[in-house]
Amino acid sequence: MSKEVLWTQEVIDEFIRLGNLSELELKVLKTRVINHWKIPYQAYKFSVSQSTIDRTIYNLKIKYDACQKRSAILPERDKKSAKL
Repeated sequence: MSKEVLWTQEVIDEFIRLGNLSELELKVLKTRVINHWKIPYQAYKFSVSQSTIDRTIYNLKIKYDACQKRSAILPERDKKSAKL
């Protein structure tokens, strides 16, 4: 997801405002987009499995697509880009 959208601070704030994100989703989003952490490192730091991080990213994509339809700020996600 970090390569599918041009993440600016405005885009991040708008997605957080509209997305109703869980605590883990918020951590994954911020560490992935801002700090460029990889999935194994996120799993290690948050004490969850890599598949949990994968599921969280999948859920973030679904939420982003739903929020993007309601927002004038959020750009459309490039669904053709390479996986994460």
